[in-house]
Amino acid sequence: MNKFQKIACKIAKDDLKKDLYKNQTLKKRARFCYSVFNREKTKWPYEKCVDFKNWSKTQSW
Repeated sequence: MNKFQKIACKIAKDDLKKDLYKNQTLKKRARFCYSVFNREKTKWPYEKCVDFKNWSKTQSW
C-alpha cells in the first residue's frame, strides 16, 4: 500500500462508523476515497489528504 491508500483506508474506517455509510463495505469506501485522491493528484497533495482525514474524523454526518 502506498501512503495515499493508507489514508483512504483510515478515512473509510472512520466513515463506516457513521450512519450515512453503514450500507457500504470497507473495501468499496476505501477504493472510492483513493480514487478521489488519485484522480486529482495536483489538488490532493499528501499533507492535504492527512488534514482532510483529521477533519473528516471529527465531523458527524
